Parts: sequence; structure tokens; C-alpha cells
Amino acid sequence: TMHLIAQAASVALREGRGLVLHGAWSYFRHRGCPGNTLGSIECYFQPPHSAVPGDVLWASDPPEYTANYQLSHDWHVPTRFSGGGGGVFAFVATITRHFLSPNRRMTRLLDDVKRRIGFGIGGPLMGVHVRHGDSCTKWDDKHSHLPGTRCVDFNQYLAAMEIIRDKYGVSRAFIATDDASLIEKIEGGDYEESEFEFIFVPFDRKLYSESDWSIELKMLMATMDRRMVAETTLVDILLLSQCDYFVGTLSSHFGALAYELSWANKGYHIPHISLDHPWSGSLLAPVQYYGADGETTKEEEHNTVRKDFTERQSTGVRKPVVF
Repeated sequence: TMHLIAQAASVALREGRGLVLHGAWSYFRHRGCPGNTLGSIECYFQPPHSAVPGDVLWASDPPEYTANYQLSHDWHVPTRFSGGGGGVFAFVATITRHFLSPNRRMTRLLDDVKRRIGFGIGGPLMGVHVRHGDSCTKWDDKHSHLPGTRCVDFNQYLAAMEIIRDKYGVSRAFIATDDASLIEKIEGGDYEESEFEFIFVPFDRKLYSESDWSIELKMLMATMDRRMVAETTLVDILLLSQCDYFVGTLSSHFGALAYELSWANKGYHIPHISLDHPWSGSLLAPVQYYGADGETTKEEEHNTVRKDFTERQSTGVRKPVVF
């Protein structure tokens, strides 16, 4: 969803229009979000804007599915970001940080979790995002937008972690995962021989694996605790972004967001290994670069492994764009 918002913001910036985040987010519809923050991103983050211009983008009729909007609309990036300006990555990361700047409530929650698990003590920390939940069945779906993407066995994560450890000497790892069995194995000592010290946010991950339903559907059907899902998800993303190294799958929007925030807050790329696609795997559409006059200077496809890109190459049919 955050990449959807960033993509819509890229259009608003190009057109000089306001962007309104309208409607209630299911993740934030719980008792922990008081007053007018109920259902709003402002439950956990700073208000994204103090005033809304008269010309508003996307005031109504939002897309029904995130991927559908992203697949049918281009990104729009100022030319100054191309080349030495950091490219589309720097542009997206800058927008992401703007929307995901923690407010006091989120900062207190983060500080409390960090004290409880010993985050930030004992030297450098490797952030590891292990994606083993509802996305695994999605990647087997013939409609997946990234062919060949699969959930990866933890032993492959360990192999990547060992590469970083051998090169940089880091042996503490923060594990962000939806896999309850992995945490049970770590707690049971199954990976003691790896000589890594593991830390993680303690919560009941079995709720993620009780069915093949997506997390969003589980919340809609009231089979999951919305507050637990929201806060553990946000804490994992933000703590991953504070780590000194990263191992994960950058096809995942979760992992991509953490890496974007890391760069935006630190100002440099941390050593990292993606076990599937590069960061561009999170881009679901081509990029239009435009100059100071607002005119398109070039169009570029950064994610050539995406299914709709290969289909368009074979058919010659270009998807509709915003302008």
C-alpha cells in the first residue's frame, strides 16, 4: 500500500496537485488509534501534510486492488533524480520516508520493543526478513506479477548471512518473519551451530499460518487482531531499517520498504543481499522521467522480469498511462 501511495504521490508532484489519503485503513481500525486517528496513518506516523491544495488528486474512487492500480499507471520521476541523482530508488525512498516518519506513539512503541529485545546493544546488527506467510501461496499463482519468485528456505538465508558475517564480522541478527515454526526452531536451538545470536519481536505468529487466507482478508473477517498485526508489522519494518546490514527478498514490498527507509535515514546503501530480485522488483510499472517544464524526457523500464512487461514485449501493447 505504501508503494501505491508513493506512486500516486509521484503523479501529484508532477501535476502540482494535492494528494489526499482518504478512507479508513483496516490495519489502523482498532482501539489503539484514538479519536480522529482511527483508521488513519496518523495513528502511528506524522501527518503527511498540514494543508490540502484546492486541486486534489484521487479524492474519490480509489482502486479496488493495489497491484491493479500499480500495474496500469506509470511512475513519474523528475529528471534531476536520473543519473547521479540517485535514480528512481532515491525518489521512491524519499517519498516513503515522508509518509513513514514515526509520531510519538510509534516512537514510544519502538523504544519499548528495542529495550525488551536488546536491539541496539552489543555491536552491529544484521536485519533479516524471512517471508514465509500468505505470500508463499501467492507466488505459486499463475497471476503473480513476478514469475519465478518463491519463498526461500531459511538455510539459504543462513548462507547469505554467513557471507556478510565473514566479510564484516557481524554475528547478531534481528529476524523479522511471519513464520512461527522458524521462531520455534530458533528458540529450540536448531540453529546454534550457525553461531549467530538471534533477536526478534515476541508475538504469536501462529495467527499468520492458521489458514491460506491473506492477512487483509483475515482482518476483514475479524479472525486476526488488527492492532497486533499493525504494530508488529510496523515495528519489524522500522527495526529492519535501523539495522546495519540486510538480508531478504526485495521482491517483497515489506523488505523493499525497510531498505528504502534505511537509505533515506542513513544517506547511504548498507551492505545487503537479496535472495531473489533486485530492488526494482518492487516497481510494478515503467517510469516516466520529466523535466522542469513537466514534459516527459524519457521512459524507462527498470523491472524487466515483471510478467506484464514480458507480455507487452511480445504483443507490442503498451499499458495506459496517467497523462
